Amino acid sequence: MFDHSPTAILAARGMAVRQVTFGLGFYCPPNTQPLPVLAEWRPMPIEQKIADESVLTTRINTLLQRWNSPTLNHLSELFHGLNDHIFATWPELDHYQERPDVSYFGTWSVGLSLHDDGTVDRWASGTRKKLFAYLKPMPTLPALVTLLGQLPVDALIVVDNTDVRSLQNIAAANVVVRDQPVPIPKVLQHCDVAILNGNHGSVAEFLLAGIPLLVIPLSMEQAITGKRLEAKKLGAAAGPERIDIIEHQLRAIIDRPEVLHGREEFQTRHSQTSDGERIDEVFAALTAFLPRD
Repeated sequence: MFDHSPTAILAARGMAVRQVTFGLGFYCPPNTQPLPVLAEWRPMPIEQKIADESVLTTRINTLLQRWNSPTLNHLSELFHGLNDHIFATWPELDHYQERPDVSYFGTWSVGLSLHDDGTVDRWASGTRKKLFAYLKPMPTLPALVTLLGQLPVDALIVVDNTDVRSLQNIAAANVVVRDQPVPIPKVLQHCDVAILNGNHGSVAEFLLAGIPLLVIPLSMEQAITGKRLEAKKLGAAAGPERIDIIEHQLRAIIDRPEVLHGREEFQTRHSQTSDGERIDEVFAALTAFLPRD
């Protein structure tokens, strides 16, 4: 079973074992030649894409011939010579856009048991809209903390991998900044607006709760998720460099969350099954690949 591991898939090509990919749409591109464009905001001439893929495919085939393994006719065949694919995502969140010929098994919470020190309860007890942010360090983070102090919200910000004391020093009374995780299921019960970097699992969890999202991507994968959210009216996106654009997008979501009308359809469409039921479906699909006596 492979997740985002093209080198491992290459090494296993031709082996007499059952093989399956598991994970996000990002991990397994469609079977097209050339591969589809992921970063639509960075277009490349089709002739260049075909030429680049031809060079790479030739190099890969040199190795495969040395190993006496089946060669590739085109690059995407590397991912589609396997027995099957398990897409642990939703069609709206597929980085390559929705594909009619695949089965989407959805997402589920990891279910971490976190100590609740009362932070979420104190945040939830306020009278204003509840804004939750779960972010990595980024250039505009201090400006964002200052901005939230000026908005009609009670904000709870969790920041990974940084010393938050400088942020706490500039935070207004309506903004709590911490570096320790909080129980997300409890946050989801009270949250009105969320700001995330665009991590797939977090985005899916907040969408299933019907919460308006602003994503501030820090990687290409997250940027593509942001584009998908905007295209489906599930959320808004803004780059990490421009606090003015972040402010514009955030104020729009706070004032008019109904513009993200796609999130209600998403929640209705995908909340029909529980996390446990989705996990059971994945387990059944994986079990089907096991050899039978």
